Amino acid sequence: MEEASHEKLELSAICHVGPDTAGGAMFRRYWLAICRSEDLKDIPQAVKILAEELVLFRDGMGRLGLMGLHCSHRGTSLEYGDIEERGIRCPYHGCFTISRELFGPTARAERKYLLPKSKTPSYPVKELGGLIFAYLGPDKSDPPPLPRYSTLVRDDGTRLTLPPRHWDYNWFNFLRIPSILCTLFSCINRVAPIAPGRMPSGISRATIISKPCRPNTA
Repeated sequence: MEEASHEKLELSAICHVGPDTAGGAMFRRYWLAICRSEDLKDIPQAVKILAEELVLFRDGMGRLGLMGLHCSHRGTSLEYGDIEERGIRCPYHGCFTISRELFGPTARAERKYLLPKSKTPSYPVKELGGLIFAYLGPDKSDPPPLPRYSTLVRDDGTRLTLPPRHWDYNWFNFLRIPSILCTLFSCINRVAPIAPGRMPSGISRATIISKPCRPNTA
């Protein structure tokens, strides 16, 4: 029986998320939230996901599209393209559908000028809970189902989706430092439940109690 080979990875290897990296291969197995639904209007948006430059848009029928930012004809940015009923129109020639198929009155004439070694990638996109998710993994034609987390599908409360923030460091640094601080904050500050009928006057049911942080003296 052939033994599986295990390649030892350095810690820095998982910090990179490009297409041919260990970290990128891991993240591409999941649906990724890439944009808020309310932020995508009738203008294409240039987005960078896992080190790939892409363009996100809605076509004239309201369908979502996500494909390579640069057209495979002259390399122009589709961020400046025009939205058509079936897709997005490159400023120089024909249109692309949401599945990267070239169409339009000039498509047949322009097809021969497409760069032979260049392909404009396209990826599945779904919308749920006020967020737009993309799947950049290997099974683009048959991606895994988008998880229906309770925070995305429940309608018995108020959902608040904050605007995205961009940080000038990789995901691993963000995971190690800010997320730990957020977890610590949520443990130190908690909502104290108060039984009905025992609510002190002038105080709401959700009373925030801040506990002092005890220094580690060990």
